[in-house]
This record gives sequence, C-alpha cells and structure tokens, in this order.
Amino acid sequence: LKHFAADGIRAHLIQVLDPAEEDLPFSGRIEFEGVEEELRLMAGRAQNLRDAYRRRLDLHRSRIVETAQQVNFTFATHRTDRVPQTALLALYSALSGAMAARQPPRAGI
Repeated sequence: LKHFAADGIRAHLIQVLDPAEEDLPFSGRIEFEGVEEELRLMAGRAQNLRDAYRRRLDLHRSRIVETAQQVNFTFATHRTDRVPQTALLALYSALSGAMAARQPPRAGI
C-alpha cells in the first residue's frame, strides 16, 4: 500500500465478508476447508472456536485499518447479506471526498 500511496494513488479498501465468515454460526462437529482446499480444519465443537475466531478477525480488521490510515486510505466492511449499493455508496463518498481534497478551490466559491 505504501508503494501506491507514494505514487499519489488514493484508495478505499473494502473487506467483503459472508455473514458466516463474520459470525461463525456453526456448532457441533464440522470440517472447514480453504477456498482452494489448501487447508482443512476438523472442529469437534465449532461453537468453542467462535470467541477466539472473532477476536482474530477483529485483530485482522484493526491491522488493515491501521495500515490504511498510515497511507491515508479509507476502509470499510461490507457483508454479503446487505445490498451492494451500501458498499458502492461508501466507496463513492470516500473517493469523492478524497478527490475534492486534492482539487484546488474554484474561483468565486
């Protein structure tokens, strides 16, 4: 990100999560596997993982926010159970605010 910021690029980062990724609503014995099947985890009681999982997700998110702030990028999360327009509106607002901040004021305004 620092490389992009050094080139004058401004960005708005969006973390898109399925509700199951954020809430981990599973219980009982369940096998989790990576998107590309690179990792597998058999959880005897998935509900016992929930608190630790949420803490790690929150830590991951806070590190993304911190990194974004260091290079003056904005950040938001979006859940797939919400309409995409909310994420697009946040993106538009963030980027239009960044563009306005970079433009000199107009004469007579």
